Amino acid sequence: MTAISTEAGHHAALAMFSEVPCIFQLSDTGCEEQAKWITYFAHEEDRGDCTPDPAPVCDGHKTAIQRASIPFWRVWFSLEPIPCDHCGGALRLDRFEALP
Repeated sequence: MTAISTEAGHHAALAMFSEVPCIFQLSDTGCEEQAKWITYFAHEEDRGDCTPDPAPVCDGHKTAIQRASIPFWRVWFSLEPIPCDHCGGALRLDRFEALP
């Protein structure tokens, strides 16, 4: 069975993320903000069929992810690469999509 993606289906899927907390609420520092963006990642190097999971983030963590995805800012702020939950490989930012 082949799934057919439509724009309406895409918007319906994003609507499921409304009023979702920022993924960094689960981190040691915690985050009390609601997610406003879905973050999509890609591997910095080819990892075959491993696909990183999207993550809901707030405005503040959106900026942090943007910095961690650019090598210059990663060195400047002494940031570690974002690791993939599946394979452990380094991730880069692919895109953000605003939540409804």
